[in-house]
Amino acid sequence: MSVETNKDGMGRGLKEHWLNIIRPLFRPDADLRILDSKDDYEVLVSWKLHTDPSRPSKRSKRIIIIVPLEVVEDYPNKTERQQKSDDEKLIQFIKLNLENFEPNHDSPIEVVPPEVKWIAGSNILNS
Repeated sequence: MSVETNKDGMGRGLKEHWLNIIRPLFRPDADLRILDSKDDYEVLVSWKLHTDPSRPSKRSKRIIIIVPLEVVEDYPNKTERQQKSDDEKLIQFIKLNLENFEPNHDSPIEVVPPEVKWIAGSNILNS
């Protein structure tokens, strides 16, 4: 199924499509939010750790998944088969990063948790 986008290549359909295919890769209680960006497609992911009784709401390190604008703009021009291939590559990229991800951190309560950026560029999705 081809994903429709608007003239800037970042239609709601494409954003929701990618969000829907990556959501099942994370814990059920993870928060996934599309970040406002005029350029790249960015999703912020974090969840409550439940590892520190003195900080029951302590959140994981923040993951920012970035799909660069060039990749976003190329996606709608691909065949349905190529889009499915890119979707699968994105899923595998995130799975691989999650295998090596340590969500816990020692940041104090008054500090925003550390963040990591996972960039799914053309070297990942177009390879």
